[in-house]
Order: sequence, then structure tokens, then C-alpha cells
Amino acid sequence: MGQSVARLNDICGAPIVASANTVLTNGRPTAVINDAVVPHFPCGPHCASRTCTASSSVYAQGRPVHRLGDACSCGHSTSTGSSNVKAGG
Repeated sequence: MGQSVARLNDICGAPIVASANTVLTNGRPTAVINDAVVPHFPCGPHCASRTCTASSSVYAQGRPVHRLGDACSCGHSTSTGSSNVKAGG
């Protein structure tokens, strides 16, 4: 079935700054691996947190799509995503 696709401003401890702006999910840019996450605890304002896990089979702009439950480098996992767009693998 797959996991919900993450989008611009979905939450991984803080909003994700999604970069796949030519691939929209529910009208918002799609989050992909290595996208920035707004600085937050426990990293603090000087930490560059990023999405670090993603689908192994679904890509947007040549990069794996980040999904609900995938990890970010700050230690959080993404807790929000699309209600009707899923990505497997």
C-alpha cells in the first residue's frame, strides 16, 4: 500500500522545506531525501537537520521521495503527510 508522501511544511520535528517544486503532492512541493528541516530541538538553531530516509522505488526530480514515518537527521521521524498520495518501498 505504501506510506503517505511528505510535502512542504509537513512535520519532522519541525516543518520540512521540500525542494521538489516541479512535482506537487496535493498542490504542495514534494519532500525528497536530503531536504532541509527548519532548525529545532534537539539540534538547535545552528544544526542543519535533513530528511535522511526515503522510498527506494519512488522518485521526484531524480531523488527518492520522503514519506510519513521516514527519519530525519535530528532523530525525529516525519509525523504528517498526504492523506491520499502514497509511495511504496
